[in-house]
Amino acid sequence: MGEKEARSLLEKRLYLELQIFRYSVLRKSKREIYDCAYKIEVLETIYDILLEIIQNIKEEILYHLLWWNGGILELMYQEWLKKEDSSHD
Repeated sequence: MGEKEARSLLEKRLYLELQIFRYSVLRKSKREIYDCAYKIEVLETIYDILLEIIQNIKEEILYHLLWWNGGILELMYQEWLKKEDSSHD
């Protein structure tokens, strides 16, 4: 598999991950959807950022992400939650 094809597959994988998440959220009650609002916003932002930088990702990292056994967006969301957020200070 060439690098160009791998980048295309990664884009498709990220898109599918986001669609699966959206579908799972839409199956929830209104209250549960409201409770997921932050996660919805962050996952959408992570997805947008990854699409913007996908052409600059090193080839080695590209293949690691492509073959990652788990959700890439979910992994990045969980890592984001560990970061200190001082936006309200």
